Amino acid sequence: MHPGVTFGEVCTAMEKPIKEAGCWYLTPLAHTMNPIIYVSGLVKELDQIPEFKDYAGFEVVPMSPASRDYVLEPGVMFELEPNACRGIQKVNVGGTVLITKDGCEEPNRIASEMREAD
Repeated sequence: MHPGVTFGEVCTAMEKPIKEAGCWYLTPLAHTMNPIIYVSGLVKELDQIPEFKDYAGFEVVPMSPASRDYVLEPGVMFELEPNACRGIQKVNVGGTVLITKDGCEEPNRIASEMREAD
């Protein structure tokens, strides 16, 4: 992520490994934090996901064309939440990045490290 890249390009890059693994995603992969105005959509339509009945109550908001065209600029903060579902199993990780004039900065690395609890 860096200035000049579109939000759509970021989301397409995040979707690629999910699709290649034969998975789908339930919750947004990325969204702005200040304010939350751009949110990514789903890989598949709900009627194509037989397992979705187990996630009743979620409302899906596809990413609008305006969101895809948004060009990243310094000072905007994003929450990245890559997640992948296969059947009814789901994994979700993520972290926050701030777009800077030279690229992006991760304010906190705690969320991007695997932790095990005993």
